[in-house]
Amino acid sequence: MVDIPRDETADSSLMLLLQGYRFLPSRFLGHRSDIFKTRLMLQRVICVRGKDAAEMFYQPGRFTRQGALPPQTLRLLQDTGSVAMQNGKAHRHRKAMFMQLMTRERIEDLLRITSDEWRSRIEEWSTRSDIVLLDEVELLLCRAVCAWAGVPLNEHEVQTRTSKFSAMITGAGGVGPTTWKALFLRQRTERWVRSVIREIREGKREPPESSAA
Repeated sequence: MVDIPRDETADSSLMLLLQGYRFLPSRFLGHRSDIFKTRLMLQRVICVRGKDAAEMFYQPGRFTRQGALPPQTLRLLQDTGSVAMQNGKAHRHRKAMFMQLMTRERIEDLLRITSDEWRSRIEEWSTRSDIVLLDEVELLLCRAVCAWAGVPLNEHEVQTRTSKFSAMITGAGGVGPTTWKALFLRQRTERWVRSVIREIREGKREPPESSAA
């Protein structure tokens, strides 16, 4: 059996924090291997990459999703009870519901709506002396995805929804005031979504039959 290369450092937690996404590629390159051993938070860890490694993670029943995400990240991006936190039959059932939205026709609809948004925004950008591309693209994608999901936004709503969605994504990777604000906005966003669902059930909204709404 071939020996697995091992990091020489006693613990690599600090380097992982400092290097982020560069941590693994640099070590795979340094070890000239698709597998190596290290320690993170004083726990022994084996890092792997490649096709065979990816297939290993998709073997049914081999891993659990419980505890896979930090609590604040889970609450901001998915929340408890979401498909990513379920296992076995419950996971497959919930995933199948979402996959019904991923038909070729629905994906083409999303591409068409997003392309139309890009074209309309480019025309508007050309009349301005400067723009902040990240801010503009956040607005563009929010408008497009909500329309695709069957919950189109008027111009007054776009800015509000975009700022809330953006805050939740930004706050998911940290701690402190930014994350606390994002959690508060998550609660407000959920109240909005519940109101949309009530309006649909009461016949006040009529989203397309194949939409998420």
